[in-house]
Amino acid sequence: MMKTFTWNKEEIDLIYTVRELATTKIAERATYLDATGDESQDWVIP
Repeated sequence: MMKTFTWNKEEIDLIYTVRELATTKIAERATYLDATGDESQDWVIP
């Protein structure tokens, strides 16, 4: 029999916070870094 796993409120809040950051900040920055091409060190995040 499998154990049931339940997320607590703090874990759910963290998941939503990370999701929001990924869609609003990280994706935007990744698009910018992608556009700079391979000529520059775009993996360095200030």
